[in-house]
Amino acid sequence: MRTVPHQEALTIEFKSDQKPLPDRDLVATVVCLANTEGGVLFGFAHPRS
Repeated sequence: MRTVPHQEALTIEFKSDQKPLPDRDLVATVVCLANTEGGVLFGFAHPRS
């Protein structure tokens, strides 16, 4: 099982739902990872109060 890294890097990107993320920004992130050395995109959902 893979653990979540402590910080972002060239091949690691974190995204959260704390603020709305437009689809265009998410697509841009995936394309950037694909156009470099590949990578891992971690998505986090925060519980709503």
